[in-house]
Amino acid sequence: VTIDAEKTILIPNFLPDQFSYGSYKKKIGKPVKILVLANIEHRKNIPATLKALKRVGEDQEIRVSLYGTLYELTEWKIIEPLLDDHMVYKGSAERNEIAGIIDQHDLLVLCAREETFGIAYAEALLRKRPVVYGHNAGIASYISAGISGEIVHDTNSIEEISDAIRRCISRYDSYDYSEADQFKASVVMPQWEALYRL
Repeated sequence: VTIDAEKTILIPNFLPDQFSYGSYKKKIGKPVKILVLANIEHRKNIPATLKALKRVGEDQEIRVSLYGTLYELTEWKIIEPLLDDHMVYKGSAERNEIAGIIDQHDLLVLCAREETFGIAYAEALLRKRPVVYGHNAGIASYISAGISGEIVHDTNSIEEISDAIRRCISRYDSYDYSEADQFKASVVMPQWEALYRL
């Protein structure tokens, strides 16, 4: 299949503008509360992310909450032994609970092997939380590394993931969430409407 770039328009996922209402830029906590929000499946790369978080936990006080629907039992068998008192699987989350869950955490870490877009990134950014994300995630086309979070180029590298998490923690107060506005319905819907007028 050949895609003609001149005839292709890429429009991001979006969330209702209300999703960002009441959001606030918070000071990083002690311990640092880290959210991993992803379905339990191979492409989400959760084992590497948890191993990297364990490495970060060797020199920083962190607490990790993993939320996601269990899709692949074989992946769960790899993840379960990595969990402990500081890394807890909370189960799946209902859509109407996501904003509150994000607000309870300091940052989102999701370094998937492949991700078409990853609505969790937009959700975190709209709630003014930085993200650690893989270069191959669709969100990488919309946000700038070092502005709204930290990028990981080799999502198989536990060292690179842990370094990005440490950078995110150390630069926490410097992030700017203005890029998140592009994921609001009030910004995206006019683009959709314009397409239908073509």
